[in-house]
Amino acid sequence: MERRTRASNKQKRFPADEDGADGDDGTYAASSGDETATPARKKARPRAETVRAKARPSAPSKMESVQDRMLMYFGNRTSELVRGIDVRDVWVNDHVLRADKMTAPAPPPDSAPEGSQQTSMLTEEQAQRYMPPTDQELACELGETEFRLAAYGVRTLASLGSARDGALLHCGGYVTSAEWTTDGEAQYLAVAVVSQASEFSAPSLLPMASPGVVQIWRFEGAAGRLGEPTLDVCLLHDWGTPWTVRWCPGGGGGGRVGVLAGAFQDGRARVVEVRRGAKYVHVDQPLRTLELPGVAITSVAWCSAGAVAVGCANGMVATFNVAAPDAAPTACEPVHFSYVFAVAAARPNFAHFVCSTAADGNTAIVDTRDTRCAVFTPRTKSYAQVCAWSPHVQSLIALEDPVTTKASALRKASTGVSVTRHQATVMSLATTECHPFLLSGAADGKVKMGNLVSRCLVSKRQVYKDWFQVQLFALSYSEKSGTYRFTESYAAEAVTGGGDAALRDQLVFPETVCVSAVAWCTDPAYGGWYAAGMANGLLRVEDAASR
Repeated sequence: MERRTRASNKQKRFPADEDGADGDDGTYAASSGDETATPARKKARPRAETVRAKARPSAPSKMESVQDRMLMYFGNRTSELVRGIDVRDVWVNDHVLRADKMTAPAPPPDSAPEGSQQTSMLTEEQAQRYMPPTDQELACELGETEFRLAAYGVRTLASLGSARDGALLHCGGYVTSAEWTTDGEAQYLAVAVVSQASEFSAPSLLPMASPGVVQIWRFEGAAGRLGEPTLDVCLLHDWGTPWTVRWCPGGGGGGRVGVLAGAFQDGRARVVEVRRGAKYVHVDQPLRTLELPGVAITSVAWCSAGAVAVGCANGMVATFNVAAPDAAPTACEPVHFSYVFAVAAARPNFAHFVCSTAADGNTAIVDTRDTRCAVFTPRTKSYAQVCAWSPHVQSLIALEDPVTTKASALRKASTGVSVTRHQATVMSLATTECHPFLLSGAADGKVKMGNLVSRCLVSKRQVYKDWFQVQLFALSYSEKSGTYRFTESYAAEAVTGGGDAALRDQLVFPETVCVSAVAWCTDPAYGGWYAAGMANGLLRVEDAASR
């Protein structure tokens, strides 16, 4: 007997077509292979069709294309996207800084704080107790030129046989901070230094008052070139070592150099008006005094010309209204669990956002309108001492690991793009509104810069390829001869690998070669000029732009 399978006994049915009908008569037809056809069964009456709205496409999670990454960095507002596209078109293919592409910073919407402060003029002899010792002299070498530089001495790079435009200064002590400003006639560089080594060795968590100074160096220039600097004003005070100094945006002009805010070792922040005239000026009563009861202020940044953000030793971030005479705090929130090393305002894009980094390993972005709203980047294995804000790519600049800087988009802070890499811990960062290049200095004695646009506003495939950075110079120290040697280099170098491989390349360098402060010039006519201060008291100023 011929065996038949179970499938041959079953009726074969075919799927419905696109119109939902199986046959012309609306019945299911039997298979032609069956010997006997079963009666056709009527199809059930179709239900009314339900029209569903098409789901709105969500933001892609992988951010692979250039379009996706533009949305991640600039959002979906047409005006911001157009601005981002313009920035990308201008800078995406540049590995070195171009002087002919500088953009002018946006003018501040409000004016600098006004008021009266009490100062007294001192003689050079009276000012010595506030200044670093003058008997320091450093043996240096640049190329084949050997020279010695005394405290407060100045040598131009051209006089030392260098082909670069710039100067080398001796500030006399450890440089803790540096910042540029202009009054429309000249460029001014505020330099905070440690006056006495014994003061700097004291724990930062212990507020203490002692004599200190903030040096104001004046640069005159023309046609994009700055001349030899002079020590114009010395702001003498009794507030201890200045940890951070920042110029008020748009505070210069009208007979004054600018308005300077600083965080000092006694646990308070001050706002000081700087005017030309006498060289040694003792500030008896500043323009504003910012303090929180029982809390030491460790860092300061300008959110706008009328608002100042500060970081504190207990992890809090606060803002003050310095436009009012009483300078009352407007917000205060415990964002971190430990000592806040640095704060930076997200201006001019989002003046109400404040970036901060602390010893707990976290880097955060806080909305000062509601300080409960905070966004954190992934925690680093070691604490980061620096942070900055890039207006061109609207990103927070922090550290991926101790030796690598990264840019994290405001709208997706959980991811980051590596920009520059060193062989030791990164100690200083600088960005500017004139161009999208990041400047970083580290404990290895090197200063490097990288193009944020060519790293961020490209496809994801290009992000994870090898990238380029530019090393501007390297400082080394010979313990045998006691000489500091500058090695100049201005060439794009490829950066490969990452993660554990980058950490394995770390080396130990002499502490005196550490680049502790870097700053870009804020005037677009001199936007390629930068300053790099070091732990041995030297400060190098030069033009990093190609012409």
